[in-house]
Amino acid sequence: MPSVTHDDAPLLADLMPWSVAPPRLGRGWPAAPDAASLKARWDALVKAEGADREALFRPTRSRTPHTAVGQLPGQDG
Repeated sequence: MPSVTHDDAPLLADLMPWSVAPPRLGRGWPAAPDAASLKARWDALVKAEGADREALFRPTRSRTPHTAVGQLPGQDG
């Protein structure tokens, strides 16, 4: 078995990243391949009403359109 030198070994940060995991969005519309697509998705969401808006906010295991959301730290009201 060939030996691995210090220069050949992967960086520890590559093997075990210590940063916080990215947000688990659970929905596809807040992410887009480009700025124009993202803007179009947000425009569609803002303009949608009633059943159309509920269709965009499909329920997930942890959230529904009627689920209460905790207040962000440091925010009043």
